Amino acid sequence: MLSQFMFATGQLVVGADPDDGASAVFRRLGLTLPQALVDEAGATGGRLALSPERVDALNADLVVMLPNGGTRDDLMALPGFDRLPSVQQGGLAVEDYATVVGFNTPSSLSLQYSLGRITPQLEAVGA
Repeated sequence: MLSQFMFATGQLVVGADPDDGASAVFRRLGLTLPQALVDEAGATGGRLALSPERVDALNADLVVMLPNGGTRDDLMALPGFDRLPSVQQGGLAVEDYATVVGFNTPSSLSLQYSLGRITPQLEAVGA
């Protein structure tokens, strides 16, 4: 799952379209989006803007997260973030903008770069 937390606005933005670039890449790795998010995002074009109270919606083994305007420590300070499956199982990849864009608009070179950045997390979740 690809997501970002917009610290300036306090919004969690989640990519929940099973057919977008990042989701297609993760699907080829054997990973899927939580169906509840896919259903909820259906009316919004596949992107959800959620309040921080809904951090539990990131119920996935792998989460690639852009802390937009913040840091990994800032993410970990969000209530409930440390209890996410990805955090507890080693599947959280807190990444930079280039890595996230590499998944959003996959090409052979961008995927080589982006997948290389999250190799430890992929190994942790068995993908």
